[in-house]
Amino acid sequence: MTRVVATEEGEEEADRKDALVGQRAVYTRHMAHFESMQCLRPQYTREPMPAGAGEPAVAGVEQAGSLQERIIISCRGKTLPPEQGGMLYLRDRDTLLMTWEGGILYLQRRSQGPSASY
Repeated sequence: MTRVVATEEGEEEADRKDALVGQRAVYTRHMAHFESMQCLRPQYTREPMPAGAGEPAVAGVEQAGSLQERIIISCRGKTLPPEQGGMLYLRDRDTLLMTWEGGILYLQRRSQGPSASY
């Protein structure tokens, strides 16, 4: 992870999120994993970004139109909570945004192919 944009919160919470910079996230067909979130054999549902104002979770962070699609992650048939890494936003081939506990995390691709880590 390369950057964190925090929403309105206390300084202690912002410091905790800043400590996530440099952490590794894995999103492959075999596993989705970041911090306490782990799912074996995840299902990914890709959707175009909503037209107009965009996605509320990332509004104000990204310019309208800069995100290509959102990716919803399900584990064993249950959709993961967006605030716990269950929603990704594709900016380009190498950059994802992820909502995590009230913040927006920027993930930069570190490996190529179907087993990408960020």
